[in-house]
Amino acid sequence: LAVFCVGRRVQELAAPQLAAVAWAVAAAELEAPSVEAWPPPPPPLVTTLVQEASRRLDEFGPRELANVCWAVATAGDCHQTAWPASTLALASASQERVAEFKHQELVNTAWAFAELGNFRTQSQATSSCNPR
Repeated sequence: LAVFCVGRRVQELAAPQLAAVAWAVAAAELEAPSVEAWPPPPPPLVTTLVQEASRRLDEFGPRELANVCWAVATAGDCHQTAWPASTLALASASQERVAEFKHQELVNTAWAFAELGNFRTQSQATSSCNPR
């Protein structure tokens, strides 16, 4: 029910709320993908939240950016659907504002993109994804 409600009102969320919901959905594994898929496809709500975040990056501070990056990596990314453009937008925004990041925000963001790089490497090795 929570996934349905948030998904329908994602445009109404302020940047801190959007980042917090993305983090919570990924942390709670509300949309845990099938164990059979590797790497797992992105969950629909996390995908929606990340796409919305990428359209409104100017509203996000370093903490929100770090939380959304963490959510992307935690939820899993197969570089399919609309995630590549959103993920690249998050990476660019993070890189442009890296001087504003506190230690923990920097660590979380670096971990997230390292993890996303691992998904990309694994997907190329197994050919289960079509990375761009």
